[in-house]
Amino acid sequence: MAKNKNKYKGYSPEAVDLTGLGKYFGLARPFDFQDKATRLALLCSVLAFCGEAAWKLYQNVNTYDACMAGVGVGFGLLFSFMLGMELDPDRKWGGFIGGVLSVVWAAWMGEPNFMVMLLLIFMLRMMNRSSGDVHKIADNLLMLICAWWLGQEGAWLYPMMLGVAYIIESQLPNGVFYSLYLAAVSFGMLWFSSGISRAPVVLSVYNVALMAVTAILFLPMLRMSVLVEAREDRSGRRMDGKRLRAGNFFFLISVLFISYYQGNAQAVNMAPALFTAAGVGVYLVYDLGKKRRA
Repeated sequence: MAKNKNKYKGYSPEAVDLTGLGKYFGLARPFDFQDKATRLALLCSVLAFCGEAAWKLYQNVNTYDACMAGVGVGFGLLFSFMLGMELDPDRKWGGFIGGVLSVVWAAWMGEPNFMVMLLLIFMLRMMNRSSGDVHKIADNLLMLICAWWLGQEGAWLYPMMLGVAYIIESQLPNGVFYSLYLAAVSFGMLWFSSGISRAPVVLSVYNVALMAVTAILFLPMLRMSVLVEAREDRSGRRMDGKRLRAGNFFFLISVLFISYYQGNAQAVNMAPALFTAAGVGVYLVYDLGKKRRA
């Protein structure tokens, strides 16, 4: 009789460290500067930063606040692009579309907190293993610090979301056991979070409409996730469709739930993620239609 495989034995791919940070960062991914979409996203991020900062200075905002506003918008576009690559590794333009839309939205509704997007990106990388490696000490410190910081600002659902992500990761194919210990740490941070209350939620009709449209447009991506053809960065193996679908499903539920439960304050911070999901869904349908006509 064959010996049962130990699910928590660990995941040790024969990986190539493309970033030079592999000893501490398992989820770090390099930029492909040969790719047109990547170069355009980086350029537009710099332009968005400069444009937003200049606009704030024109409105007599002090230099520090103007620069921070520019950072929020610039990183919002760049992180939207990076998030799109995690949601749909086979196509990059969906994230770019979402990033451009998020810049327009920020000019109207206000600049988002880019730490939210950073946390989402690393959680998705942890779940879909696009980097080809497991989450290591620096990755976990980054995610825990982001979740703790957001919890201190009153967004207490982020530590809870990170804890659930760790639990799900441990149960996916090649999941690692120490994710469960990190989940306990994440849930423990709820004790130190502020703003936990049952106060009435205020959510504008614009945010409700954005959430509804995003949920509809992203559904095709949930269907197509298992058919992923992209390769993991370090190992060169084809990405696991089950892990990608699980990550995408968790992402959609988390973004919608936090936006709804914590109202307009977090809906603004989640707007780049919502636009990215919508952009990914729209470009997926366009690309599939284009291939079918060909």
